Amino acid sequence: MRLIIQGLISSLILLVVAYIVPGVSIDTPFTAVVVFFVFMVVNVFLRPIIKLITLPINIITLGIFGLIVNVFLFWFIGWLVPGFTIDNFWSATAGLVLFTLMQSLIYGFD
Repeated sequence: MRLIIQGLISSLILLVVAYIVPGVSIDTPFTAVVVFFVFMVVNVFLRPIIKLITLPINIITLGIFGLIVNVFLFWFIGWLVPGFTIDNFWSATAGLVLFTLMQSLIYGFD
């Protein structure tokens, strides 16, 4: 039940991000829910593999490359889910940073 509530709250956060950040758009609230659950699946399955592959670059750049990987995964979700569009890299960066900050404010900095 907690996962469903967090999913709905995060979907609302995605709608706010799409409203604030130019270049990020979501067609419907249902699309925001789908985007959140795809985001969760990508973070659980795809992100650890990519992080492992890019570990040497991440060590050299002192972790900054990890942010770039996260932005590209967010942008990938924009390509993957119909109704959720991200225009360019900078829109994806601003959208991901705002989404992460808003989630951290609501859920805490665990």
